[in-house]
Amino acid sequence: IKTDGTLWVWGSNGNGQLGLNQSTPTQRSSPTQIPGSWSTLTCGSPGATAAIKTDGTLWTWGYNFYGQLGQNVGVPWPGPNHNLGTKSSPTQVPGTTWDIVSAGPSGFVAHKTDGTIWGWGGNVSGNLGQNNTTQYFSSPTQIGTDTDWSTLEQGKGNTTALKTDGSLWSWGYGQDGGGGQNNVTAYSSPMQIGTDTTWSTFSAGYYANIATKTDGTLWTWGINGTGELGLNQNASPANAGKSSPTQVGTDTTWDTIASSTYNS
Repeated sequence: IKTDGTLWVWGSNGNGQLGLNQSTPTQRSSPTQIPGSWSTLTCGSPGATAAIKTDGTLWTWGYNFYGQLGQNVGVPWPGPNHNLGTKSSPTQVPGTTWDIVSAGPSGFVAHKTDGTIWGWGGNVSGNLGQNNTTQYFSSPTQIGTDTDWSTLEQGKGNTTALKTDGSLWSWGYGQDGGGGQNNVTAYSSPMQIGTDTTWSTFSAGYYANIATKTDGTLWTWGINGTGELGLNQNASPANAGKSSPTQVGTDTTWDTIASSTYNS
């Protein structure tokens, strides 16, 4: 997205994820504009895109296995017709007050301006926070009833969210401790991480998470097979992972973070 609100796409397009309304999607090697005035976007795997316009409307396009386009249609992958509902151009998801959207491996989570959070798509590990592991939800479904959420992000295995009171919450896959609950249990509804209310920013990665507190300290938890937790630990048979937030060093001047597949 440019400062003038225009949206541009390029790269692989096998599932129509560039949103160019092509009957036979072809990749683009240079930026190509999608009409509209846009504010934010997120790209998911294996080829679904979601974006919010400046008027608060939410739009999705691309591959639709597990119903992650939120169009109330979808067939779980694998199986026949698992691409049912795939779209090669932006298609609106109901609602006009969306302000944050985040992609995971098989679905999306999003935030509205009223402080509510929503999820749709694949839910096999409980990552949509519906207090169940129903295989998928093909339209936006509210996560709980709270209206004090400030932001959220979906990682590979877990969804993490921050409330306006500074508390941090997570749900979903738990095997590698990515839920920060001091265990390896999977949770299908939001669970607070510890009791602290001084969390500032966070990033959900590939079964590992990174966050900062308002005092500028840096914390990580989850899998650590390639040292992505930054704790000066070599990989071990147990991956030297952490199932609860662990401070990285002693510095108090961290302000911007990002978690990727195997590094932070």
